[in-house]
Amino acid sequence: MKELKCPNCQHVFQVDDAVFESIAGQVRNKAFEDELRKRLAELERQHVAEEREREAVRQRQHDSELSKRDLEIMRLNERIASAEAASKARTQAEIARAEQLAAKRLQEKEMLMAEAVREKERELDRLNASLAEARNSTQLEVMKERERQMEAQRIKDQEIMQLRQNAAVTERLHLEQRNNMREQYAKELQAKDEMIAYFKDFKARQSTKAIGESLEQHCSCEFESVRAIAYPTAQFGKDNDVVEGTKGDFIFRDYVDGEEYISIMFEMKNEAEGTEKTHRNEEFFAKLDSDRRKKRCEYAVLVTMLEPDSELYNRGIVDVSHRYEKMFVVRPQFFMPIIGLLTSNARSTIGFRRRINELESSHVNFMNFRAKLEGIQNGIMGNYESAHKHISNSLKQIDSSIKSLTKLKEEMQKWDTFMSRAVTKSEGLTIRKLTHGNPEIRDLIKSAEEAEKSVSKELPESIEDDPLLSFDEL
Repeated sequence: MKELKCPNCQHVFQVDDAVFESIAGQVRNKAFEDELRKRLAELERQHVAEEREREAVRQRQHDSELSKRDLEIMRLNERIASAEAASKARTQAEIARAEQLAAKRLQEKEMLMAEAVREKERELDRLNASLAEARNSTQLEVMKERERQMEAQRIKDQEIMQLRQNAAVTERLHLEQRNNMREQYAKELQAKDEMIAYFKDFKARQSTKAIGESLEQHCSCEFESVRAIAYPTAQFGKDNDVVEGTKGDFIFRDYVDGEEYISIMFEMKNEAEGTEKTHRNEEFFAKLDSDRRKKRCEYAVLVTMLEPDSELYNRGIVDVSHRYEKMFVVRPQFFMPIIGLLTSNARSTIGFRRRINELESSHVNFMNFRAKLEGIQNGIMGNYESAHKHISNSLKQIDSSIKSLTKLKEEMQKWDTFMSRAVTKSEGLTIRKLTHGNPEIRDLIKSAEEAEKSVSKELPESIEDDPLLSFDEL
């Protein structure tokens, strides 16, 4: 029998050896778990320290081997380092989650154990009265509890082992990926170095003229390789038409339904390495722009290998239209892409161009119609002014004629009045009245009447000559 003293109530009670061994085992298990956690933490710190030391060693090695040609390798190492850091973070996170899960389960088990201890203490109080009757059941409960704890410890050990295996597999996979990436980029760098060496040797063996012609042949071969598929209706060839003493290298023109929708003037420039007097690309901009305008091309493209160290021109397609309208500078590898870019952009505007031409044609027709209408209007206005002038003159003549006729009318009316008076006076006139008191005249009239029978007497020529109808007498 063993004696146990309660730390709370200071009560001393006796338990048999089996119960005492069970309680002692529980205490030892707790100590073992504490030691295990400390060991895991120590291993984790050691792992982190080793990783940092390896990272420092790798960094020192990288710093000593860096050069202009190894910039790509440095970027790859940075990517690998970031992948390792991510892997390490994931591993640490997984270990932290495992530790949290283990701590949580351990805490639950401790709570269960504390509850079990409290339950056992209460049960021991009851067993003081009937220890003999409850011995078998107590031993059975202790054995079950021990088995449960052993099972939980086994499961926990398996989980820790599985996590460690997963971490090792992940680390191995990342190491393999890093090695594969290094090998791949090393091969690519080697291939690039071989290509650079080849082109350097190729340039060194060529003359200045051959260097320029080789670039032209390269561009010509590049276009001819895709002409039948991509540009079956296009025209691409040497510019042999000299205008004002200059000409370009190549002219590209393409058509849709027989209508030209794009034209490009190309100039190729190249020079051998080590040339004493090197040229700059901008030296050829003015001539290229002049050739483009003389040949009525829409775009101008300078295909150049000058200024090989220029970061601007090594980026790809460079737009210099801020200096010269619709001009681009490209490296030889962007010769076909610039044609594809410009042609695809021009094809998308064919409909708009046709619509603009239709509108311009409609505008021209409208202007012609308006000019004809204005001509007709001007002719009508001229005829109207002439007719108006003649009508005005005629109206003036008519007014003058009306005045003359009115005056003649008045004179005729006066004449009619005078004639009426004369007729009135002549109706009361007789020979008897005329010869009254004048016998001599009466005798003369009689003799005249007698003579009239034999000789016709001349009549007076006008009324005014007749002394009998004189206006003065009337």
